[in-house]
Amino acid sequence: MKPKKKIRNLDFSSEKQAKQKKMRSFIIAFSSFVIILGTISVFIFMKSVDFNLNNLVQSTTVSDESTSDLTTASYALSGRVGILLVFTDDSGELISVSALDCNMDIKCISVVQLPAETSVGSDSLKAIYQKGGAAALEKPLTDISGLSFTKYIKMSQTQLKKVVSKIGDVTVRIPSDINYKGADFSLLLDAGDQNLTSDLFCKYFLYADNSGKRDAAVSLLNALMTAKNVTAQDTLFNFIMNNTDTDISVVDYSKVSSALTLFVQEKSGNVASAANEFPEVTKKNEK
Repeated sequence: MKPKKKIRNLDFSSEKQAKQKKMRSFIIAFSSFVIILGTISVFIFMKSVDFNLNNLVQSTTVSDESTSDLTTASYALSGRVGILLVFTDDSGELISVSALDCNMDIKCISVVQLPAETSVGSDSLKAIYQKGGAAALEKPLTDISGLSFTKYIKMSQTQLKKVVSKIGDVTVRIPSDINYKGADFSLLLDAGDQNLTSDLFCKYFLYADNSGKRDAAVSLLNALMTAKNVTAQDTLFNFIMNNTDTDISVVDYSKVSSALTLFVQEKSGNVASAANEFPEVTKKNEK
């Protein structure tokens, strides 16, 4: 008797039906994965807010309030800070120092002009500068003025000429007629308010006495910080930082740029004004 042959189950499904079955299996598996992943994500999210959606609302409110406070603070300038404008000739010899008393509580910048020969302790500003550069002037001038000088901008005559060229003509009040002919340059100016080009401004700054230098520095600041230049303020300050020697960084400027813009826009008159010399300096120089 012959053994019975095993009957093999035949699959008469078409190829199309087989593909459909595989697709359904894939969709079911993928959907299950998405549901599981979503459930885990929701669980993690709810745990992060301690399973209380009120915490999410409170967190958003605090964040909005913090952002608002930062925005307000960025437009608020207050307090008092000192900045030094250090002027040298192209050989590097100190000419003069403009000490800027930036008092934002009263929205004013006062300029005190100090000759290179000004005595500070046992040294002159000129000697201190020769030993340590512009940064070395900050501490002694802080000591004699009571105002904290923490930043400086140092300009040679060539650098000053570039800055004035970028700002535009500067109006300076000339106290009396000038008809000067020297070995290095000649200068011819009438008394009164004169619009000085960069070349004339630098020549006048070299020629003028201490009060004349102070008034020129005041005029330069007022020309820089005017409503006319508000739209180009960032460009101007970046140009100054890139074309002078300074310890003011881009980060320093970016912290106050918005507030400076608002300050200039709200200021109806001139930003800077001339001030008397520091009493301590005057007293030392009279000895």
